[in-house]
Amino acid sequence: GPEVPGIVLGAELAGGLRALVGDLVAVHAPRKTGTGPTDYQTESREFLVVGILEAGMYEFDAAFAYMDLRDAQAMFHRPGGADRARSHGRVRRLGARVAA
Repeated sequence: GPEVPGIVLGAELAGGLRALVGDLVAVHAPRKTGTGPTDYQTESREFLVVGILEAGMYEFDAAFAYMDLRDAQAMFHRPGGADRARSHGRVRRLGARVAA
């Protein structure tokens, strides 16, 4: 099957998810599908935790996940764009561990 893209989680986010390097996590991204307030569709993709980053600032460590720009552009339907992609996703642990 296709290769699972990698993601780096902030240390506090990873701790809250109980996610370790080698775990699979799901990233959920809402996408506007119409003009109404409830016209959203959620897209989910699996990512492999390839690193855990401790920036030293709780706000960053608890809220941010980092991925390849091309993966983010595809996930958030922003070809050529990079603004605000990080603020729209939600991450949850799937619980699967990939054998090293």
